Amino acid sequence: MLQGLQLQCMAQWVTESRQRCIAESSYPAGSRDWERELECAERSAYAEVALELCLADRTSNLRVEVALCLAERLPATLAALCAGRITLAKARVVLEETWNLDQDELRARVEETALGKAEGLTPSNLRRAIRRLVAKADAKAVKKRREKACAGRRVRIFDAGDGMSTLEATLPTEAAEAVYAVVDATAQAAKTPGDDRSIDAIRADVLVDLVCFPAELAPRISYQVQIITGDPDLHADPTRRLPNTAQARYIKARDQHCRHPGCRRTIADDDHTLDYAKGGPTLTTNLARRCPRHHTLKHLPGWKATQDPDGTITLTTPSGRVYRTRPPDADGIDPPTERLEPVPIPSPRAPIP
Repeated sequence: MLQGLQLQCMAQWVTESRQRCIAESSYPAGSRDWERELECAERSAYAEVALELCLADRTSNLRVEVALCLAERLPATLAALCAGRITLAKARVVLEETWNLDQDELRARVEETALGKAEGLTPSNLRRAIRRLVAKADAKAVKKRREKACAGRRVRIFDAGDGMSTLEATLPTEAAEAVYAVVDATAQAAKTPGDDRSIDAIRADVLVDLVCFPAELAPRISYQVQIITGDPDLHADPTRRLPNTAQARYIKARDQHCRHPGCRRTIADDDHTLDYAKGGPTLTTNLARRCPRHHTLKHLPGWKATQDPDGTITLTTPSGRVYRTRPPDADGIDPPTERLEPVPIPSPRAPIP
């Protein structure tokens, strides 16, 4: 129930931001400038949700998209979620399985039938039931779903902790089975008496060998250690547009990743916290690592950032919420993001009669 109410609030927040932007825009509706202004308003709204929930952008944006899609495409499903009749997992199943039903009336009919069965089914059984409903209602939707799924094939990596990572590949079934068959056959052949590794561990080692170390190549490993000492601003020119080599090394070592709250992207720019065009000096006390996404976000209307000499950054959002972040420690651990009370804005005095 609480998850449903949270999604409802997310959808309402973004929708109201859009409506406010449309109402206040001075550009003709549908024009290029109007669309750009609306896009900026949506980006700000999405970013504020991520900050408020203390989530990474990707995770938060996915939740916002789910909230908006439920509110706009499947209002009955969102209502059932808010009322506690179904779980978030089941709401996601209804959303995913009806996504390719373009006709509102058809989608509403499938939704109504699915919700009638949802309470007595597990999410996996509900998924199978809805797929049958969709196949009967619109065969083209099934084909579109398969084509879209194939277009989304990818390989991703996740940090699993303890020095381990998870490598995930989403492939067409035939390709995935072929890859696994090769890895498994090679692992089974490599298993010898006295080898204490499990077959799963051997498969993992075989996968690395097949991809990274083909027979004709030898592994090559190199290490580079960088030691930074002294004052990086000692010989710097504060009026220069870009930081010098010493400053860039210092900022990269201090920040390690993008400094926007919750973001850990390592592909980042050396950005002026106080904009260079507004007189911000090119010194490490005014420079921080920001990924392209959050570099751009900082320049959108209503966003403001300040930086202390130790690298502490205070960020104020368009709605007045204030967040403070500090650089990570030597082990790459980020201190918790602080939420500060916004400075109250004094209300104007009533006119003296």
